[in-house]
Amino acid sequence: SSEHIVRQRSREGGLDDLSNVIGVEIDVTVIAGRNLIAKDSGGMFGKKSSDPYVCVYSRLPKMGTSKMRLEEQAKTGVVKKNLCPQWDAQFKFELDGRRFRADLEVLFRVFDCDNFSADDPM
Repeated sequence: SSEHIVRQRSREGGLDDLSNVIGVEIDVTVIAGRNLIAKDSGGMFGKKSSDPYVCVYSRLPKMGTSKMRLEEQAKTGVVKKNLCPQWDAQFKFELDGRRFRADLEVLFRVFDCDNFSADDPM
């Protein structure tokens, strides 16, 4: 993964000085989910299921503070009524040099899409 490569280079000393970094492009692929939990009732006779999707975030520093914040970078499509979804979704996102850190975290969160209420984390 891109994150692994960045951390490995940092340990080798290749990214100790980030002052010359103009920006980075990070490639992410969300492949599939397996055995997800059912968040939606199936009604009176239906089978329980979920409508999952994945949000990809980067944890970035808040400007002017030492605190961190999550910034959504990408989102897969929703796979309706499926507990083993296949996304095969590819994304690229860019960070300029001021926002890039050698210890950048990329997070993946799975949600169940709900039409009439807030989406449920899975």
